[in-house]
Amino acid sequence: MSESFRVLQRNLSFQIVDVPQDLHANGVADAGGTCLLAVATVPSDDQIWLVERIVIAVSGSALQSTFGLYRNTTSLANRVDWTDAGNADIAEENQPIRFVSGDQLLAQWLGLTPSVAQCYIAIQYSIARLVG
Repeated sequence: MSESFRVLQRNLSFQIVDVPQDLHANGVADAGGTCLLAVATVPSDDQIWLVERIVIAVSGSALQSTFGLYRNTTSLANRVDWTDAGNADIAEENQPIRFVSGDQLLAQWLGLTPSVAQCYIAIQYSIARLVG
């Protein structure tokens, strides 16, 4: 599995410690029609980010694109969410997507109008810590 794992004591649980402002990122497609954004990196202080909602949009592209959210690299093994409606979509996560300390959130659109399309992402999340 691609997710970072560590052995936890059975008496530990998540505790939400903050509900910060949404993360936002935007960019422009490259000459190949790809838009890759490094949205954020989880701080290395034992935070766990629980991604609850993802909103994506594209302007300036007549082409239908795809979108993927990744952990650390844009390999298929590290893809945590995906849609074939990359020009506009919303993901309401029934089970939050976990990102742990040091994880980088990467957003990637494929199939955009090269050098013209503008891509946008907003991520709603909570910050948790292990307690117990």
